[in-house]
Amino acid sequence: NLFVVLLVIDPTSHELGSPANPARFITESAIDAMSLAAFEGLREGSLYLSTGGGWSPATEAAVRVLASRPGAQLFAATDANSQGETFAGRLRGTASDVGCNWFRLTPPAEDWNDALRAREEERRMEGRRGGRKPHTERKDAGRVLMKEILALVQLQQEGEIQIASIGGFDLIYEGERFGQGDSYHYQSLLQRTGGIQEIELAVTVTPLGAISRLEHALGGFEKERERYRQRLEEHQRWLSSYQSR
Repeated sequence: NLFVVLLVIDPTSHELGSPANPARFITESAIDAMSLAAFEGLREGSLYLSTGGGWSPATEAAVRVLASRPGAQLFAATDANSQGETFAGRLRGTASDVGCNWFRLTPPAEDWNDALRAREEERRMEGRRGGRKPHTERKDAGRVLMKEILALVQLQQEGEIQIASIGGFDLIYEGERFGQGDSYHYQSLLQRTGGIQEIELAVTVTPLGAISRLEHALGGFEKERERYRQRLEEHQRWLSSYQSR
């Protein structure tokens, strides 16, 4: 069967054609599909799919359905080895049969997960040398942030790592393996002096949705600070009432 691993939806996006006819990126494994989505930067309006490592009549039938939509684009993003080329050839044959546009997208390493790991390691080294590039456009900032989170989830990064700064506050990614090492959990935390606040940023959150959640949290900080300022003034008035005249 063909498994839909990640569906990124933006109804207003027309960068890759009609939202009803997204590009289809097909890999061999689920982790490669998600790694490719992170590597490509979450192309909005696109489907990232996996064959589950096999090829059956049901898989071919599913590919035919997806490729037969008018204007569809089929990307064979299989591994850079002989088995990957075999899968790519099957995808090309199916695309040719139904008259679908076909492209070969070869990973720059053995597979897309290896490619993602290598690139993230290179970026971490660059970050240590020169810091992060600031982003002022909300959608671009959100896209970079969610791409970073998805990459760390795929790498199953453990411990705390700073992934962004917004409004003078650091955003921390905290990952943890538990059980027999086959389960993984992460959380994103907005760090402030004396405390932290968790921000729900699941990998399915849209770029603008991520920024909106962070902005909402920052707005809450301002309201909270105002409340504490008022309480401080009130306590100062009470304190002054105990002073001798």
